Formats: sequence, C-alpha cells, structure tokens
Amino acid sequence: MAAYFTIADAVGLYGEDYVTVSADRDNDGEIDTALAEGMAEIVSAEADSYMMGRVPLPLENVPLDLKMHCIDIWIYRMSPDAATASIMKEKRFDAAIKWFEMVARGQIKLTYQGEPAVGANKVQSAYVVTANQALSDQLDGARRFSRKRLAGLL
Repeated sequence: MAAYFTIADAVGLYGEDYVTVSADRDNDGEIDTALAEGMAEIVSAEADSYMMGRVPLPLENVPLDLKMHCIDIWIYRMSPDAATASIMKEKRFDAAIKWFEMVARGQIKLTYQGEPAVGANKVQSAYVVTANQALSDQLDGARRFSRKRLAGLL
C-alpha cells in the first residue's frame, strides 16, 4: 500500500527542522527514512479504516485536508518521547482523529476539484463529491431532498 503523503509533503507543510526533530529517532540530525515511510503507510492504513464504506479505496487522488490530517497523525506518532513531543503536536493529533471520526460518521465529505475520486475497490459506495456538488449541498442545507431538488423531479 502506498501512503497518502510523502516525507516531502510533511516538510512542505511544517518545515524541515520540525519534521527532522520529529522523525529522527537515532538523534543523528537526519530523518530516519525507512522508519518514517513505514509509519506513513501505517497512518494511511489507519485513515482507510475511517473511510471504509464512504469512499472507494485506495484513493488515487488524495484531498489536501486528508493529506494534512494524515501528516498530523504521523508527526505525533513519530514523536514518542517527551523530548520531541509537544502540546501542539498532541492538539493536532486529537483534531485529526476527530476529523476522521466525522468522516466515518458521514459528517464530512471528502471533496476534490474536478472529478470524484476513483479507487480499486468498486464494491464500496462512493461518498466523495466534487467541489461544486459540495457547495450546492452547503447552499441547500445539505439536504438530499430539498424543495428545490424535488421541484426539479416533478
């Protein structure tokens, strides 16, 4: 399984120093690449467990918010000791887990610019919508059968 993000994505989001401090387990001033990539796959598998049944998995196009929350969980998991852990990392981790729980309950829809996501597993029903559909849902109060939509059917 491929991870939903790369180490370069994490560096782009938080900066090289922040990521290096979090992912340097042997304290040599370098990111422990093999361990970091392995943890990225574990975090991505955890993300899949929350999205199971909501989107076709594995995702080929990764939404930016999904990538960011995966990185937040990864940073937290790569910082196991008090020397590298921080309150901010813990807050970001908690927020990411809460976000994934909302995705699992269907309170958050993963959106893309353009086409809906496609994945290898076609048995699951897709819950991914385009950005235009998400905006339409928001304007209609996220109701599937609004008066406006029902009027168009009659």
